Amino acid sequence: MKKRLLALLPLLALAACQTAVPYVHKTGTTFAERQADTDACRVTVLQQIPQHSAVATVQPLFGPPVIQSFDPNKDLRTRQVGRCLVGKGYQILQRPICAPGSKHLVSDPQPPARDIKCIAGRRL
Repeated sequence: MKKRLLALLPLLALAACQTAVPYVHKTGTTFAERQADTDACRVTVLQQIPQHSAVATVQPLFGPPVIQSFDPNKDLRTRQVGRCLVGKGYQILQRPICAPGSKHLVSDPQPPARDIKCIAGRRL
């Protein structure tokens, strides 16, 4: 049991360092435009790559095995949505999450990427 916990420590440390989040960027677009383009890409991709349910048995560290359902196409759809948005002229960029209480400018239309230092709330 100690070996399992020790094996998880590097993963937990890595997860704690993950502070950058992806966001959709196209200078000059409004939130409504980014939302509409993102929704259109999601609908198109969902029609091309439908949701599929699969079942797997997972053995947790403690307790009996658990049966979970998942969608093996989810990651592929996410990548395709990104490609669709890039085709519409967007960039998928990463910025850190703004610290609680920090003063950050939320502007509509979206400013150039170089002016966006962190992400708070909306990622579109």
